[in-house]
Order: sequence, then structure tokens, then C-alpha cells
Amino acid sequence: MYYDAGQSVMASNHPINYSWFITFNIVGFVASLILIILLVSGFTLRRKVSTLALTVTTWIAIMSMLVIFSVTFSSLKSANTRDVRYTDPSIESVPVVVSIDNIAGPKCATV
Repeated sequence: MYYDAGQSVMASNHPINYSWFITFNIVGFVASLILIILLVSGFTLRRKVSTLALTVTTWIAIMSMLVIFSVTFSSLKSANTRDVRYTDPSIESVPVVVSIDNIAGPKCATV
């Protein structure tokens, strides 16, 4: 299958999922912008109406992100691998122990 430059692969392969993706991506972006504008403009949190507006806008942004992720991941799976679970028996789980001293780096002497 060939694609032209600028043509969306998701729109070609999954047009319904693409329309959901675009719609909820716009909704989440606009809700995030509204939240930023309300918080930066000094929108007071002492009133119940303003707190309710911020809460509803936050939930709209979060739910739209949930829809975007579910639509995207459902589009990534091909039709013949929907029920197949891949496990590689050659890779074994090896517990890794990391010391805080190794992460922090060498200790410096204080004077």
C-alpha cells in the first residue's frame, strides 16, 4: 500500500477511528486551553460555580484523553492479531537491584 506525502495513514486505514481521534483531540485541547486561561486569569476558587467549572473542564479533558488513547490503541492492532498474546520464552525475568548510592553518583566530601 502506498501513501502520498501528507496523507494520514490512520485516516486511510481506519476512517471512523480517525474521526473519533480528531474530534476528541480537539475537545481535549480546547478544554486544556480553557483550564489554563481560567487558572492564569485569576479565576477565584472560593466560589462554587468557579470550582464546578474547573472540575467539569478537567474531567472533559481527562475523558477526551482516555477516548483518544483507546481509539489509537485499537487502531494499532491489526485484525489478525486481536486475540493473540505474545510472550517470548527466551526472555526470563531477572530481578534488578539498584542501590540509591549508584543513582546519586559518587559522594563528595564536604569541607
